[in-house]
Amino acid sequence: MTIDQQLIAKAMRRRMLYAAFASSLLLPGIPSVASTEAASQTATPVAVWEFFDARPRDFSRLRKVPDPIAIEFNGQRIGTRSWARLSDADKAIVRQAQVPALADGDEPPYPSVGTKPLVERLHSARGPVNQPLRMHLTINALGDIEGLATDVPVPGPFLNELLQLLVSSGFKPGLCGGEKCTRRLTLDIVYLGT
Repeated sequence: MTIDQQLIAKAMRRRMLYAAFASSLLLPGIPSVASTEAASQTATPVAVWEFFDARPRDFSRLRKVPDPIAIEFNGQRIGTRSWARLSDADKAIVRQAQVPALADGDEPPYPSVGTKPLVERLHSARGPVNQPLRMHLTINALGDIEGLATDVPVPGPFLNELLQLLVSSGFKPGLCGGEKCTRRLTLDIVYLGT
């Protein structure tokens, strides 16, 4: 297979995954649309997370607007670099945040080019200020998202848009005994306010 054919195949796999996710919303830990409606009739609280129309970004080099979103691992922020360029201390923080815990020598999946592009994609998301939204992304051996779950129920439209942004992101697959494998990445999205 040529590189172009591999890229086309990967793009098609991502589109099929997104179509399956968007049509059913039957992701691990995420209720279907029908059960979301039933849950809204019960007393289950839903976290207030949404996307909003962000103000146009100021392209001036003199004025930097801080990102309203941060990605944390168990309440700790680490460098925004790729996994290979993270310090040993930052790698240890990411490893400790994973659920279930990793065996010695195993690695979690991680955004291919680091967390900064994810923060930039999520800059128009907002939720309760400084209250993390814990997400569990299941990443397969090819670096594609296979599942998405959150620790607290969130609105379906928010999950749908979040999924659109994440499916098109690239991830380094996790390692199990030195081999690429399907593994879960646990991280927190934190809205810092504007």
